[in-house]
Amino acid sequence: MGMERLYSLYCPPKEIRKGFYICWMNNCEEKALNILFKYRKENNITVMDTGNRKLIKQIKQADESNFRYAIIIGKSEVEGNFITRKDLETGEEIRIF
Repeated sequence: MGMERLYSLYCPPKEIRKGFYICWMNNCEEKALNILFKYRKENNITVMDTGNRKLIKQIKQADESNFRYAIIIGKSEVEGNFITRKDLETGEEIRIF
């Protein structure tokens, strides 16, 4: 057996991250649902957190579930009419208006 084959058996390929996990805070459910439906309509894998948990717990769940992006919707996002997209692979955050 060749070395590449042995390596592939020993170290399986890393699963590719994909999809969006929507993290939202209190009183932001309507905007979160609108984003959920929009992303799904565009055929994106999209899940929305259903519990009333702290934002950090929601982001941790998104990361552990192997999603590529966390869409963050909080009070400042609703007031500023934007969303924050966090790349869970690189940690980069951008605002989308």
